[in-house]
Amino acid sequence: MQEKRAHFEKIAQDWDAMQSPERPQDVRVMLSSHLPLIRQSTRILEIGTGTGLLISMLQALAPQAYLISVDLAHAMLLCAQVKYPQASLLQADACHLPFARDNHLETKFDLMVCHNTFPHFQDPLQALASMKEKLRPGGRVLILHDRSRLTVNALHQRIGGAIGEDLLPAAADLHALIEQAGLACLAVEDGLECFHAIGRRPQE
Repeated sequence: MQEKRAHFEKIAQDWDAMQSPERPQDVRVMLSSHLPLIRQSTRILEIGTGTGLLISMLQALAPQAYLISVDLAHAMLLCAQVKYPQASLLQADACHLPFARDNHLETKFDLMVCHNTFPHFQDPLQALASMKEKLRPGGRVLILHDRSRLTVNALHQRIGGAIGEDLLPAAADLHALIEQAGLACLAVEDGLECFHAIGRRPQE
């Protein structure tokens, strides 16, 4: 994990310049397909914000929601803070989310968004279990990629090093992981241009 964190710390300052000009619009279109879910959410946790691409988009789609954005790399958060000084930012590992472990619903989230981050989790099952613990009953986890699984995996393998083996699992494998973490898997879309999955914490 230290090697992976160091990788993202190192590239944080150059991250935005590395992105394609069309990526923000691609991400907006991707989020729009989940618009009803986002709009009805009152507490949103964004896991792996990077330099903050989704912050203003989520704020615009759910202006009433309390949004917290976390990332493993401190340098990424510093970049996000420059762009969004009023954002609620926190350095955190998805496998050990540092929020209240009690059962007070007001401290839990009804939506978690993982955009382009799931392959980088050190232990995907543990990360999903940690998310489930911090979700309200009926709360959802969105795993989103604005590129296909094959494209994402090929890119990580080409970069190599700390993220060379950070691969998106096949749809059936991710479905099984979500269920194993105690979430209901509502959908996994392994498309030609994007990859989406939705998990829901059961009502209790």
